[in-house]
Amino acid sequence: MLVGYMRVSSVDDRQSVDLQRDALLAAGVDERHLYSDKASGARDDRPGLRACLEYLKQGDTLVVWKLDRLGRSLANLLAIVTDATSDLLQDDVDLAVRFGTLTDSNHLIARHLIDQERVICGAPAYFKHHGRPVSLADISGHRCIVGSPKGPPLAWVVRANGEVRRIAPPTTHQLSDGEAMVDAAAAGLGLCQVPISMVRDLLAAGSLEPVLAEFCAIPVEVHAVWPRRSHLSPRVRFIVDRLVAEAARGGLS
Repeated sequence: MLVGYMRVSSVDDRQSVDLQRDALLAAGVDERHLYSDKASGARDDRPGLRACLEYLKQGDTLVVWKLDRLGRSLANLLAIVTDATSDLLQDDVDLAVRFGTLTDSNHLIARHLIDQERVICGAPAYFKHHGRPVSLADISGHRCIVGSPKGPPLAWVVRANGEVRRIAPPTTHQLSDGEAMVDAAAAGLGLCQVPISMVRDLLAAGSLEPVLAEFCAIPVEVHAVWPRRSHLSPRVRFIVDRLVAEAARGGLS
């Protein structure tokens, strides 16, 4: 049996579960087996998720629109989580959402959704002990959390002297999962650079604070990507259309 879970932020009244509900229904989840919460961060209670997990039986499949809908408090239940760049054809993936500039490919089709702001941020506890960087040169003296060759980026994208360039921050912690990077930053382990959507709730709650904003106001492209096939399945077309519509109304920014 397919069981679906949906979550929206408790600090953003613009968010609704409509897009997630439509995607889960399109994936084959029965409306009677949908659970939802309005919650943010690791501290908010999630009665819907708790009920969902209690309902799940051996052999059932939990379906979520995005892995981060489960929330960071479930990290102990996830044995292996990776944002590794997938070969959609080799891994038989129907659809992916990718951040960053795409390379040319004869085998993939991409639909631009939005451009998102990048942010460099850290936890108040980290800044208390290590201070705040005020220039790009200061980064070399800080602990930094970066991605991996097949995951989130290793380099940070910044603007210096009017030019956009990539810099290599100190690799204090290297992780292959974007949510794990955010968790590490919120735990006070260092600075990270990620798209604003990954940390908006934590910034609003004061769990993370931005720095060097004048140097990293370079947008990152967000695309829906799927394998080039003779026929696009109705399920994938439906989800792509919903993503485009949601992006147009500002729901993905």
